[in-house]
Amino acid sequence: MKKISHETRQEAIRLRVEERLGIDDIKERTGLSVGTLSMLLREYPLSRDEVRDKMSQSSRRNNPLRKYNPSPAKLVALVEGQELSTARKGRIAEAAVAFRLALMGYEILRDMFEGNRTDFTVTRSGSDKYVRLQVKWARRVTHGRPFFDTRNGEHGKIRHLNRQYCDFVVSYDLETDTAYVIPVQVCEGLTNKSCDEQYVESWYLLDH
Repeated sequence: MKKISHETRQEAIRLRVEERLGIDDIKERTGLSVGTLSMLLREYPLSRDEVRDKMSQSSRRNNPLRKYNPSPAKLVALVEGQELSTARKGRIAEAAVAFRLALMGYEILRDMFEGNRTDFTVTRSGSDKYVRLQVKWARRVTHGRPFFDTRNGEHGKIRHLNRQYCDFVVSYDLETDTAYVIPVQVCEGLTNKSCDEQYVESWYLLDH
């Protein structure tokens, strides 16, 4: 088997054990070959029902009419050919989310709560309800939907997003200029989360 790093090995196993992904999906996430993954994951097989479901999903993905093939937003041309740093991606994503919040009449509160670790705390004028938002940059691989890392680094430590830190994750996809508003409980226990179509600009969730 091809020599791989311990971190990559553990991530491949985690994607199988925790997220129950098939080899094709794990290949896209890790960059490992099918042969390497077949050997690495032989002790972690999918159930018969899971295999049948993966085959059905693969069939749908191979249908050209069902592939995720978005039309790039005009904004992408502004940074074409540039290597965006992590910090710059964060600023772009936060600015895109702040713009949407302003359009919809939300008030953005910063540093209102001591020890607050979220990017934005928002409310409606005259409301006593506050919603905490964590903003994430969306990325994707060829033919795959956008996804984001559900982990944050803090003082050299990695923490997973959960209801202790925020209520919603807003993942911004520059490629399509789209924000995905996702309840944080959907992300708990995961390292990466797909930006599913049902969450496209689903800002109404903040008022529920």
